[in-house]
Amino acid sequence: MTWVVFCFALELGIIPNGMFLLYDRQPVEYINESPYQLTTVDVLDFSYSIYTDFQFEAIILDYIFIGGGVRVVMLPTNNYTFDPHASYYNFVFGGRIGSLEVFWRHYCMHPQMVYMYDYVPLDGWEGAYDEIGLKIKGEIPLRWKR
Repeated sequence: MTWVVFCFALELGIIPNGMFLLYDRQPVEYINESPYQLTTVDVLDFSYSIYTDFQFEAIILDYIFIGGGVRVVMLPTNNYTFDPHASYYNFVFGGRIGSLEVFWRHYCMHPQMVYMYDYVPLDGWEGAYDEIGLKIKGEIPLRWKR
């Protein structure tokens, strides 16, 4: 039995294409179908953005795990610089026995432009949610005979 094992992963990447649309919706449109077309308030094209993602986990006494991480998406400002647009955080705590995992996970997202420049852009994501779950992991090995 190992007392504590620390695991980590660092990921760097590019987002080749992506877009978010923010619509101006009225409350009645959430309740029933409206014949009126939704108005687009803002379009955020984040194609050719870059991101970094760092995740970590500590496994305690082979059964308990605690971890988290942060992902930062950076939008291109011109041909050679990027500005951080948003940070996505996660935190997880739970237990594992064999292929069974019980966990509590928290996700939150925060726009960086708001904090950097003290204004509220339309394209800033802000929010959080929690998950409580049960995960069963498995694998199916494929073997080739010669």
